[in-house]
Amino acid sequence: MRNKFAFLFIFLFYNFGINLAIAHEWELVKGIEDTKINAIVINEQDPNIIYLGSKSIYKSKDKGKSWNCVFSLPSMATVNFLLADKNSIYAASESGLFKSDDNGKKWHRIFKGVDEESSVLCLDLDKQNNFIYIGTQSGLFRSNNNKIWQRSSGKLSSAAIYSLKIDSHTNIIYTVTDQGFFKTNDQGKSWRRTFVSSVSEETKEKIKRLNDLAIDGKRIYLSGKDCLLMSKDKGETWQEIDRKRLSGADIRSLVVSNNKIYLGTNRGVFKREIKLSGEKEEEIRNGWEEIYVGLPSLNIKKIALVENDLWAITDKGVFKQTEIASRQKKIERNIEQEIFELFANEPSICEVQEKAIEYAEVHPDKIKNWRRLAAKRAILPKFSVGANRNVTDLYHWEGGSTAKIDDDFLRKGRDVVEWDVSLSWDFGDLIWNADQTSIDARSKLMVQLREDVLDETTRTYFERKRLKIELFMSLPEDRKKRIEKNLRLEELTANLDALTGGWFSSEIGR
Repeated sequence: MRNKFAFLFIFLFYNFGINLAIAHEWELVKGIEDTKINAIVINEQDPNIIYLGSKSIYKSKDKGKSWNCVFSLPSMATVNFLLADKNSIYAASESGLFKSDDNGKKWHRIFKGVDEESSVLCLDLDKQNNFIYIGTQSGLFRSNNNKIWQRSSGKLSSAAIYSLKIDSHTNIIYTVTDQGFFKTNDQGKSWRRTFVSSVSEETKEKIKRLNDLAIDGKRIYLSGKDCLLMSKDKGETWQEIDRKRLSGADIRSLVVSNNKIYLGTNRGVFKREIKLSGEKEEEIRNGWEEIYVGLPSLNIKKIALVENDLWAITDKGVFKQTEIASRQKKIERNIEQEIFELFANEPSICEVQEKAIEYAEVHPDKIKNWRRLAAKRAILPKFSVGANRNVTDLYHWEGGSTAKIDDDFLRKGRDVVEWDVSLSWDFGDLIWNADQTSIDARSKLMVQLREDVLDETTRTYFERKRLKIELFMSLPEDRKKRIEKNLRLEELTANLDALTGGWFSSEIGR
């Protein structure tokens, strides 16, 4: 019965696709009653430590199983972004930038604006060497001592900075603002805008707002309202990624990892694969896959990958699901376990071969025993016993008496019997025994017979095993084929019984 259920599960999984596998995979992250979470970050030094931010900052030391509130922001401000750097945690909020140097135990504010015109509303931040960059509602700021802050010049002096990323390989800083996409090669001293707006090929409407960006090696991805772009030349030129299924969607959060793109939108969570065809060429393959089935809300604020878990922050709480690739491996492991259990009560091939050799009386020990006995022959002597009966004087004529009485009578003499015993050794047998030649000839014949028995046993054993797995994995729908396969299985079992003298079936039954 268990095997039938396992087969049904495999059939459904491979015929109805991945959506069935993830239909109930989203789990509510428990331990937090706050439903206004906006930010998430994982401690790279210890992946078990995760922080969530809203009006308070929550910390988990066990990958989200339990949570503790480690800081509450003043004036009911809200955290917009979290950054973890070794033991330091940064929280960009509506009331400035807060920092903890001891994994969230103590907090202090390190940025609250530089003048009356600057905003304390921090939207994003990143760190490069000793410099910290803050994207605010009204400009980009940087500092190398957490005390003195410098405002970027030009258009970024007053722009709203929605997303900020630093490429650790090239040290290029990229920003997404309300005035377009900017980049700098000199730590923010000068900025250059490489993207302003675009016209959607589907809707022919101008993109209204950019939201997020992601860096994956030599590729940069940019998302926004009805917008998803990719650049292969460090943001100089852009190409639109096919998004017919997402036309009109507000793509708020973007994650790229392991050649997969994950999108958090106002319509749910989507995934798509990237196929690399060369160092400078790649293509987006397959369609957008809906992986939001099971979420109580499709209004996604932010998504994040925490090791193999995909997290989604919604207006109804934080949810997570095991990464699809990991679930696939888990399912495959379960199938392998089911197949292993299918043969758990059956003897191994080595045991069957041993019994087949024993039953056919072609075991190598038989030849070894012959050679051992032949070698002992020279030690034992040849033993012989003989008997000889002397009948020369057994019967004779007796005569010559003076009385002449009873003369010339045939008389019986004494019966003489002779015995002899002899022992002999041939010490030449200690060097070479003539029986060895006969044993060698028989050994060659036995080796050939043993190989034939082993070949037949091995072939039959694994053919039976393959057939049994085939019946387990994909039972034929046609009744006649199903009966034929089962009969073939019985035939192979009978062949193994013939090779082992009935031991195979008795061992399974035992």
